[in-house]
Order: sequence, then C-alpha cells, then structure tokens
Amino acid sequence: MVIGIDVTHPSPGPAKRTALSVAAMVANVDNELAQWPIHLRINTAGKEMVDLLGSMRTTRLELWESDHANSLPDNLLIYRDGVSESQYKTVLEKELGRIRNTCQVKYRGRDPPKITLIIVGKRHHTRIFRKTVAGNCTNLEFGT
Repeated sequence: MVIGIDVTHPSPGPAKRTALSVAAMVANVDNELAQWPIHLRINTAGKEMVDLLGSMRTTRLELWESDHANSLPDNLLIYRDGVSESQYKTVLEKELGRIRNTCQVKYRGRDPPKITLIIVGKRHHTRIFRKTVAGNCTNLEFGT
C-alpha cells in the first residue's frame, strides 16, 4: 500500500488568523494503484504534525481489507510531505510511532507490515518526469 500524507495551511492574510489547517491522507486500495480515496481532517492551525493520524490510517486499512477478502497489506510505503528538517525527528518518533501502534491493533494475530517512510522536505523543487523515446516510456528522469 502506498500512502501520502500532507498538511495544508491557510494563505497569508487576514483569514489566516481564523482559518484552520487541513490534514490529508491518500492511500491506494487496489493492487493496480488506480483507486486513491482521500481522508481529510481539520488539524490544529499552523501545526505540521497530523493530530488524528492513527484514526486516518485505520480508515485506509479498513478500505484495503474490505477490497481484499479481509487481508491487509504486507508493505506500507509512506510519503510524508511538507516537513522541515527540524521536524524529521518528530515525524519519526511521533507520527511513525502512531502508525506502528495502529498496525499493532489492526494486525493483531498477524505479521505486521514492513514500513518504509520517505520524508519529502519543504521547498525541494524536484520533479520526476517520464522520459519518452519514440512514444515509449523508458525511464524516469529527475529535474528541477
């Protein structure tokens, strides 16, 4: 299962004083990586760490389980976006800890999933493009 997590914050200006942040999680629920239902939650204003990460994660596992005859994914590949370098340790200790706790509960009596966490730093300006040669996609290229 591939998972994406991000928090968006209000734009600068007068509304920023009263607007809340929104935490989002997407995860594929099929083997073809074609279905990506989203889960949105209101988050503490201006806070990058996700408040209700465990319950968000549980809903994605339940969708997978319902589509896969009560089985759960063997591997979780998690992309955590928009985190500054000063927050990496917090993501590893708190958010990854919450994900592991959720898996312990959900996978009770089964082998827990292998988890790979990729933290995507802020303002990286890196893009990945398909390299097309004579109409065929051959490789991925990185660009800025």
